[in-house]
Amino acid sequence: MEVEPGERLSIIGESGVGKTSLLNIIGLLDTQYQGSYKLFDSSVKDLSRNKLAEWRNQKIGFVLQESSLINSLTIEDNIKLPLMYANIEKDLTVQDHFKRIINKIGIEPILKKTTYLFWWPTI
Repeated sequence: MEVEPGERLSIIGESGVGKTSLLNIIGLLDTQYQGSYKLFDSSVKDLSRNKLAEWRNQKIGFVLQESSLINSLTIEDNIKLPLMYANIEKDLTVQDHFKRIINKIGIEPILKKTTYLFWWPTI
């Protein structure tokens, strides 16, 4: 399979068929798999742990389901958190890119929402 820059694709299937495993492999989170693949024209198996971490920080983005967000932050701040760690959150080109992506996926109306979860213990 080859995915061209800017191309969109969906991964669909029934529960248990490996969608999350595939995303973890492509997202450089899981390194224990059979086979090989290239990402950004490099063989992933040849990358060091440091290079994998660098790529996860600088080249790969994850939009997690709401239950995976940090509850005390807004959705926008949750999305921008990796940019802060990369020390690029104030870069104007990064801000423009962020705005384009947010508009493209249509989540601008909920960016200021926090995800506080309220829990009352049962007695």
